[in-house]
Amino acid sequence: RSHDYIYGNEGRKKDAFWQLLNLIFCKLYDEKRRFICAEKGESYRRKFWVGVKEQNTEEGRKAVAARIKGLFEELKNDSVFSEVFDGNESIGLTDKGLAFIAAQLAKYSFLDASVDVKGMAYETIVSNTLKQEAGQFFTPRNIVKAMVEMLNPNESHRVLDPACGSGGFLVMVLDHVRKQIAKDVFPDLDGPLLEEKYNSVEVNERVRQYAEKGIFGFDFDPDLKKAARMNMVMSGDGHANIFHVNALAYPNWEHPE
Repeated sequence: RSHDYIYGNEGRKKDAFWQLLNLIFCKLYDEKRRFICAEKGESYRRKFWVGVKEQNTEEGRKAVAARIKGLFEELKNDSVFSEVFDGNESIGLTDKGLAFIAAQLAKYSFLDASVDVKGMAYETIVSNTLKQEAGQFFTPRNIVKAMVEMLNPNESHRVLDPACGSGGFLVMVLDHVRKQIAKDVFPDLDGPLLEEKYNSVEVNERVRQYAEKGIFGFDFDPDLKKAARMNMVMSGDGHANIFHVNALAYPNWEHPE
């Protein structure tokens, strides 16, 4: 709905995808700030929200736009998110469009959503935008899942996807290892009680450490490298080691990364 709105009402056919991702990341950052501040004992007031009447007045839309654009500038300087953004990105939507999409996204919790749901939604948008024009296609998610389960990676394994696309395999590996870590940290729990701990501080920290030393992705397409980094952030890790590299040029890579 959001993507169609930008595409159809904002006249931004070329960068509708990136504009939508910028707003998704503002929402994610807003959710993460709650946890970060809670750890430090600080209070945090949400900024990614739209009041019932704000969408209907010019002043209300301006207030929403100011809140969310401020949030976007904040996140570009954050240590995790700065690895995803170059720093010169901006939210280029009209105040009306921004308020409409923010209202759509504000209904949901991205951090609490399962990796499967987020991955499927993300890849649907990415595949429609970045891949099919170039004759590239995603590995179906059920096959990715089966392959990762057969591989059965754990915290001691390093995993490289040399043509990672938007990061579907890497995200699935991260999710697989996250479940193992959660079971290790909370051995007495199982079922829904264990699932509730998947995003706990202790589990998140170990997942982040694992991703930093154990997960690698290459892609020849610089846009897909950026999309994969974003996907990894959505999965709760950070940016991992995703590089713009032609894997087929090994061992004489000439790319600066």
